[in-house]
Amino acid sequence: MSTTMERVRGASDDDSAQQRVGEDLANLTTQLRAWLHTHPPATTASADTVEQLLGLIDQTALRRYVKSAAHGEDFDVVIGAFKARLEAAADGAAKWAHVLDEFECADAVVLLTAHRSKGLEYHTVFFLGIHERQWWAYKKDPIEGTSTFFVGLSRAAHRLIFTTDRADRTSGIADLFTMLAEAGVPEIDHG
Repeated sequence: MSTTMERVRGASDDDSAQQRVGEDLANLTTQLRAWLHTHPPATTASADTVEQLLGLIDQTALRRYVKSAAHGEDFDVVIGAFKARLEAAADGAAKWAHVLDEFECADAVVLLTAHRSKGLEYHTVFFLGIHERQWWAYKKDPIEGTSTFFVGLSRAAHRLIFTTDRADRTSGIADLFTMLAEAGVPEIDHG
């Protein structure tokens, strides 16, 4: 959370600004915990909770951050989605801890395109179906296609698993299979 607040405030390379962010985060956490303690999820509208949180932070800086970090995303749409997700997570919950666990979806599987995953990292990444029909643009621009391929595979911190069929080994994306073979990526045939 502090890293995100440092980015929101543009304090990533300034030690004194980082210290202020730490102090502000501690203050925000204290205030939010006190408010949540007196407003249980069963009787508090999710929209009210989000508004309370937004009242504790610099919305101008947050708007600027959302605009720069999520190109094309509208702040009000992001907040609306946040409210809807919080409402779904709070449905039937008695404690905020349960709401936050549900909201975070720590055990969920995240499905992303290679482009959308840029800058993220996961323990295990699956490439579902390396097929020519899914990598149709590769033939038009192999350099960009290879770059996109590496953006996707570099999201894996510990394990990377590919699924495919043998037919595409000689198709327009054969170079991708050659790179994997040259890198020593083991194959398991479940055919």
